[in-house]
Amino acid sequence: MPKRTYDRFLARTGHPIRSLYGSTEAGSIAMNAEPKELVEYSSVGLPLKNVTIEIRNAEAGDGEIWVKSPTIPGGGYENRPDLTRSVFRDGFYHTGRQHDETRKDVANSFDPHKREGGGIVYRNAVAS
Repeated sequence: MPKRTYDRFLARTGHPIRSLYGSTEAGSIAMNAEPKELVEYSSVGLPLKNVTIEIRNAEAGDGEIWVKSPTIPGGGYENRPDLTRSVFRDGFYHTGRQHDETRKDVANSFDPHKREGGGIVYRNAVAS
């Protein structure tokens, strides 16, 4: 969603629009549930309590984001053993996203303005 839309909604209602990040494989991962005074436009929030996020291969740069959630399918992708082996390891799911060291929290590494996977609604598709 454009920042202008966010700002107009906040000015009009006094309430920020909150973000949620999730994936088909891991379910809900992060949600911006901070008190309204602390909500930031660019943040999808912190990981939910039942979600673990690890940054792997950080020595090679920003690192890769891996997620562990109780909703991750134990058997991986049906009839896709190669893909399953590449993205599901040790109970974690590889999101395919890089962690941005310049952001204040791990969840902020998920850019809310980019497509995160098939079938996801784009935030910037909301009318301004």
